[in-house]
Amino acid sequence: MLTEALQQTLEAFMEYLRLERNASPLTLTTYRPAITSYTECALELARDVHNPCCSTTSSTTPMQPLTSKELTAVPLHNDRYGHACS
Repeated sequence: MLTEALQQTLEAFMEYLRLERNASPLTLTTYRPAITSYTECALELARDVHNPCCSTTSSTTPMQPLTSKELTAVPLHNDRYGHACS
């Protein structure tokens, strides 16, 4: 589930697509669940501290908020190490 801040960002992006990029209703209907699913998966993979290939901290270390750069790096990491969301 997306945080309130991420949900607001998604809504702003959808509004941008509609108003500024003249996206069709079908495009918006298709993009919303795809973006939500991608973001949830990216957050899950990025916060998986039990994964030995990418964990550099102990599981008791509090997680810091992810940057947009870190979120966009998740698919590359997924491809390299063969991870998938549950």
